[in-house]
Amino acid sequence: QRQWLDKLLVTDLPVRRTLYNQLKRTAKKTSRQHLDLLLDQVKWLDTLPACDDLLSTVPTTKLKHMVERAAVLDAGDLKDFTALERHALILALIRQMRVRARDDVAEMFIRRIGAVHKRAREELQNLQARQRELSEALVATLEDVLDIVAEEHDCATTGQMVRQLLAPNGDVDQLRADCEAIRVWSGNNHLPLIWKPFSSWRPAMFRMVHALQFEAATQDKRLLNALAVVMANENKKAEWVEDDVDMSFASERWRKLVRRSHGLGNPTNRRFLEVCVFSHLCSDLRCGDICIEGS
Repeated sequence: QRQWLDKLLVTDLPVRRTLYNQLKRTAKKTSRQHLDLLLDQVKWLDTLPACDDLLSTVPTTKLKHMVERAAVLDAGDLKDFTALERHALILALIRQMRVRARDDVAEMFIRRIGAVHKRAREELQNLQARQRELSEALVATLEDVLDIVAEEHDCATTGQMVRQLLAPNGDVDQLRADCEAIRVWSGNNHLPLIWKPFSSWRPAMFRMVHALQFEAATQDKRLLNALAVVMANENKKAEWVEDDVDMSFASERWRKLVRRSHGLGNPTNRRFLEVCVFSHLCSDLRCGDICIEGS
């Protein structure tokens, strides 16, 4: 293992860099390219020697000092140390970079889920802006109906005139659709629109979740049980799946999207379950109800 640690300091001639430089690499912005680099870094760090047991007796303050020292040194500087000091510094840095890499993945996961919700909210605002014109048109139609009623024709004539106004071609489907659109999007519920912005990042979200090991900070396992269902159905294509998921951790708005009556077929909407679980995972990571092993 000591020889392996020393190999981290050897320059790779084609790229003229050492693996020690790679060890110190940290995450950048939340792009797919940087995510790929970060996940590769996590995978590579996990191949390095285990160091927790070797460093278990080192006081926290001392360990922090060792990490800070190792981070500012380059491979050439470390070669000037004794083997014992050099290896201790490298092991301390490996331990810290494993933690930081997982923290970076979690932070990228949280930011990406936040961006998905932001895009869904923006789409809702765009829909509502377009529907304001539709609302004005429907109000104008209602005013025309009131004008007809105010003319005090007999009931048959009034009904005929109203029908001619509302359905000149005998079809009220478009009018019904306009009313339904206004009803659906008149509130502040952006969740029905969230699948589209999520879907473009879905493979990356699953890669991030695969790279992390989640643990509940309390006895409440409902979210992690739902996460297990999501991961088991990752490669499914069907929109509805047969799993009966306990959704009591989620809001009523989420439950209406994820669940349906058993009499209508499979009870759980796979797509909305994914976004729901990942969104709650993000929230629980922020507040500390969910922890990441090795973070």
